[in-house]
Amino acid sequence: MKYYAEITHFDELVGQMRAELESRGLWDNTLFIVCSEQGTQFPFAKWTCYDNGLRTGLVMNWAGVTRPGAVSGELLSIADITPTLVEVAGGILPAGACDGQSFLKTLRGEQQTLHDSVFGAFTNCKIIGNRERIYPIRVIRDKSFSLIHNPNHESLTSNVTIDGALSMLRNPEQTGRGVAESWVTLSRKNPAAKPLARKLHHRPEFELYHLDKDPHELNNIIDNPEYQAVAEKLKKQLRAKLATLGDRDPIATEKALVQGKRKK
Repeated sequence: MKYYAEITHFDELVGQMRAELESRGLWDNTLFIVCSEQGTQFPFAKWTCYDNGLRTGLVMNWAGVTRPGAVSGELLSIADITPTLVEVAGGILPAGACDGQSFLKTLRGEQQTLHDSVFGAFTNCKIIGNRERIYPIRVIRDKSFSLIHNPNHESLTSNVTIDGALSMLRNPEQTGRGVAESWVTLSRKNPAAKPLARKLHHRPEFELYHLDKDPHELNNIIDNPEYQAVAEKLKKQLRAKLATLGDRDPIATEKALVQGKRKK
């Protein structure tokens, strides 16, 4: 019920914005963008770098330019929105002024490939739950593969949606009502469910998923010899990206964030 209430309210707000633009005679010359927040509040979605934690709904309308119902299969990043808007407005960004690239050609229905791969990151510290927990997650993905890096893999990850499950795993007598908690409850009765309940908080250093064959990212193929070349290529690209961002050591990055909070 909460979910349907939220999306209904969201749709109403979008409708109000459109009605306002139409009442002012601006709808036909306005690029209208609706962007959702990333991820649902389910395990392996929000607060992760799995596909369900990265993918964001992005719907755009520009009368006379975009084609109704058109869908782009290209890799786009939120960072691409700013340079797109600048180009739409007739501006020119200086080289290196923005991380993203304009996808104006894509909006016009023209063939355009912006990225061979896209980068994502999750910072676990200073959020609801344990504000001093250090568990960075970094990811790079192309159209077929996703490589996830968990630098602090020897520790435990958790967040507000799975904290209860972690508490239940630590205390066999405890019960819970959330989705993640239900997995722990099931794992107590069904041994086949234990690996998934464990994965809630225990992640390997690297995870590699073949998105074409395994869209739900259930089969980690990082140790599969068939995909070693793919894994090494993506690792190299990820390291290069982190270096350009000043994030060579994500654990150190997050420790600095926590220490910065303590100094205030």
